[in-house]
Amino acid sequence: MTTEIERIRILEKKILNLIKFANKIKEENKRLKEIIKNLEEERKRYREEKEKWNSMKDELERLRGEREEVKERIEALIKQIDLIGV
Repeated sequence: MTTEIERIRILEKKILNLIKFANKIKEENKRLKEIIKNLEEERKRYREEKEKWNSMKDELERLRGEREEVKERIEALIKQIDLIGV
């Protein structure tokens, strides 16, 4: 049979183990928060890059359209020149 002192020592040991575990969890939580912060910053950079690429894609499509229009106008001018025999 355990004495009151032995029971208190057992309880003290359990409390100390619980405190160690709580500190370990606290450190893990801190580490995970830092990881989350880094991932959120990276996600922000990816979104900014995506917006930039979408803008460049739109500009490329616009330039391709302009190029096609210029090509058609040049072809029309060449036909007009051919008709007058120059």
